[in-house]
Amino acid sequence: VKGFGTVVTGTVLSGSLESEGEVRLFPENKKLRVRGIQVHGDSRKSIHAGNRAALNLAGISQEAVRRGDQLALGDSLLTSYMLNVELEILEDVSSDLKQRSRVRVHLGSREIMGRVILLESSSLAPSTVSLVQLRLEEQVSSRYGDRFIIRSYSTLGTLGGGRIIDPAPGKSRRTQRDLVERLRRVAGLENEIRVEEVIYLQSVRGVVEREVALRAGLSVRQSVKWLQGLQSRRKILCVDPVRKRFVHVDHLERVGKFLLKVLETHHRNYPEREGMNRVEL
Repeated sequence: VKGFGTVVTGTVLSGSLESEGEVRLFPENKKLRVRGIQVHGDSRKSIHAGNRAALNLAGISQEAVRRGDQLALGDSLLTSYMLNVELEILEDVSSDLKQRSRVRVHLGSREIMGRVILLESSSLAPSTVSLVQLRLEEQVSSRYGDRFIIRSYSTLGTLGGGRIIDPAPGKSRRTQRDLVERLRRVAGLENEIRVEEVIYLQSVRGVVEREVALRAGLSVRQSVKWLQGLQSRRKILCVDPVRKRFVHVDHLERVGKFLLKVLETHHRNYPEREGMNRVEL
């Protein structure tokens, strides 16, 4: 690719991209401009899923791009140090995978060091399929359903692989109590159940509409359809109409009960006062 700028190569996994268009470099989420495109040495105005392409990028140095980084449109990937995944151990692995084993995680063409947190048992035998959490030493960007491989840290033997169920897990301790059962529902085939569980697992933080498709492996149109259905059945509530942020009603009821207890305690301790102001509450 001729011209000034940084040249990167790779495979178009989905969608399309045009020359002079804007993209973001993940996981840094840095905005860039595409100066030029080539496919097998021929200049192109656009590329589509399946193409092997070379891109001339403006606004970034060669040193700032690493092997395995991804180019995508804004808000099309989620970035995190943790992944909740469905992992299958190969049948020819010589020993069980232990809790907190250090492994090499391969996502796309990127290799990241991390540890395996087993959610259903203390070890995984060969040919076992289980839900686990990968805690990584660097941030990665992904979405529901992305495939990965894990290899041993020292001998470099392949241990297994699977698919991502939650690309950016929430940190609420309350959602950890029944995490495995809820992740099974997210991994299931029922789209409406998956959308509801995706929102529940984010606790009081909730999920904005644009994230639902990434977390549930659905198109934007499909996610909007299921969100409308869950709202009509009063399973979720839109708490921010501007950003379209949704929270599960179970968490809203929990917060409501907590606030009532706080107010009752306040009135019992200070019966002469009219109530609590917003800052106190």
